[in-house]
Amino acid sequence: NNFYSVENLELCFFVTSKKIAEIFKNSQVINPLDRFSENLALTVIDDPYYETTKKKIHEERQRMMRALTKSNISYYESDTNFFLVETNSKRDEIMAEFENEGLILYNSLDGFNDYWTLPVSEKDTNDKVLDILRYDNLDNN
Repeated sequence: NNFYSVENLELCFFVTSKKIAEIFKNSQVINPLDRFSENLALTVIDDPYYETTKKKIHEERQRMMRALTKSNISYYESDTNFFLVETNSKRDEIMAEFENEGLILYNSLDGFNDYWTLPVSEKDTNDKVLDILRYDNLDNN
């Protein structure tokens, strides 16, 4: 749903035993799938734009993680369009540096310990982000 900004694209499925499936089946957790949402999801999954964009995000994420590794910046690997990163400075200080460069970071409370969410963007934007993170990490090298 985030990729296409369509709320109805929140679909999930369970792979489980019959016993566990009965628990879910008899709970309020399950939202029935209507025909519109199913057709929309099937259309989206075959969209060439989605495949092209997914490939770009994957390649850019890999490039960013290689750059972070080379710069000795700690992060958690991810298979999504974001990952968790740890910086010397607090997240708010890094965000202020981003804003000085005209970058606005999505403000979320996602994180783990001192790690915070870093989204993957276009190459030019990511290069600015990496420069700021590298500069922040100079004290560690």
